[in-house]
Amino acid sequence: MTMSSAFYKGRKRSFTSKKQRLSRNFDGLKKTTVAEFGMKGGKFLNIGKRLKDARIESGYTQEQVAEQLDVSRQTISSWENGRTFPDIVSVVSLSDIYDVSLDVLIKGDEKMLEHLEESTNIVKSNKKLLFAIIANVLTAIAMIGLSVIVPSNEYVLAGVFCVMVIAASFLMNQIVKRI
Repeated sequence: MTMSSAFYKGRKRSFTSKKQRLSRNFDGLKKTTVAEFGMKGGKFLNIGKRLKDARIESGYTQEQVAEQLDVSRQTISSWENGRTFPDIVSVVSLSDIYDVSLDVLIKGDEKMLEHLEESTNIVKSNKKLLFAIIANVLTAIAMIGLSVIVPSNEYVLAGVFCVMVIAASFLMNQIVKRI
C-alpha cells in the first residue's frame, strides 16, 4: 500500500463518518423542526398552512375560494404560501367559507397577528398621515423660502427638491395604505 492510497483511504473513511454524523444531526434537526413548528395543529403553524389545510378539508379549490372572495387565484396561493397576508375582512370571510373559527386560523401566528394589529391601528395610521402632511408642508415652505433667499444656488434648491420628493412619496404611501 502506497502512502497516497493510505492517505486517501483514511480520508475517505473520515469523510464518510463526518457525512454520517451530519446526516444524523440533520435528521434530528428535521424532526425537532417538524415537531416544534409542526404540521397539523402545531403551536407555531403559520397562517398560510392553516388556510391551505382548512381549504382542503372543506373541499374547495383555490379558484372557488378566490371567486367567493372576489380575488385572484394567485392571491389565494400567495396567502397559502406565506408570501402575503390576507386583510382582516378576508380572514373573517375565509373563516365563514371554511366553517372554521378565527382562533383556529389566527392564533399562534405572530406575523399574522402583527399584520392585523398594524392594519387595524387607526390612531397610529392617522399619526403617520399627519406627520407626512406636516413634512410636505414644511418642505414646500423651505423650498419657497430658499428660492427667495438664495435664488442663484441651484445645489441647495436641488437638495430641498429631493427631500420634497421623498416626503411626497411617504405621504402618497400613507394615503395608498388607507385606501
